[in-house]
Amino acid sequence: MLGGRAMEIVYSDEMLVKYLETAVEVDPERPVLINKYLSDAIEIDVDALADLHGNVVIGLGRSLYELGFTKEVIPRHVYVKEAVLPFEKFQGCDVLLGPEMRSTGEVMGIDFEFSLAFAKAQISAGQILPESGTVFLSLNDLTKPHLANIARAFCTLGFKIVATSGTAHVLELEKIPVGRVLKMHEGQPHAGDMIVNKEIQLMVITSSGDELDQSDGRQLRRMALAYKVPIITTVAGALATADAIKSMKHRNVKMTALQDFFDVSEKTRQTLQPASSSL
Repeated sequence: MLGGRAMEIVYSDEMLVKYLETAVEVDPERPVLINKYLSDAIEIDVDALADLHGNVVIGLGRSLYELGFTKEVIPRHVYVKEAVLPFEKFQGCDVLLGPEMRSTGEVMGIDFEFSLAFAKAQISAGQILPESGTVFLSLNDLTKPHLANIARAFCTLGFKIVATSGTAHVLELEKIPVGRVLKMHEGQPHAGDMIVNKEIQLMVITSSGDELDQSDGRQLRRMALAYKVPIITTVAGALATADAIKSMKHRNVKMTALQDFFDVSEKTRQTLQPASSSL
């Protein structure tokens, strides 16, 4: 699927019927293609060229082994690329990514460790990561197995955790301190009020197939965007963000010229590269 401009993702038969009745004109001249959509997946492009014996063939006509590349190459620095998504210019658009092409560019963060390279990429893309405050968690059933790890990562950094009922229940079973907050359709004060009152500094929210939860999530993400609250919508992004914040709390983010990453003395490298951290 390229572009996805006229593509709509539905999560139930009821949503499909509603979409066909209200959003599109169905007639023999305008057929509607219905297909399955693979969720919770990551697209990885792999380009490979090999001979019949499994040896990689390169442009010089010789295999990597024949050229002497027999050891793994571990780079001294890490690159993290981040898409620039100007959602504030897309009126009413959900920040949750779909099949549409919404990026207007890319930025890149470089450092000697992944966490700080990730932090630099986020800052460059306009998402400033907080070092303290309250993290709002709302994860769907598919991503709930990762919930405890995410919550513990932020608790260890000194953050307070608030969550909607289903997410909070899982955290309570894991003995993780959590404050309960109402969903948008459950009454007030709800999570949206906390955003308006600047009581939430970071949001981790994944989509759900439930129509009410989808509506709530869309409103919360738009409100967070309006009030400049950083939004994380994937498990991998949440864990990487916690790791980045941990590194930022222990050292300042330093800017280094690109050429210095390729010609840097051991003394400079030791100054810039702390012990690798993991959560």
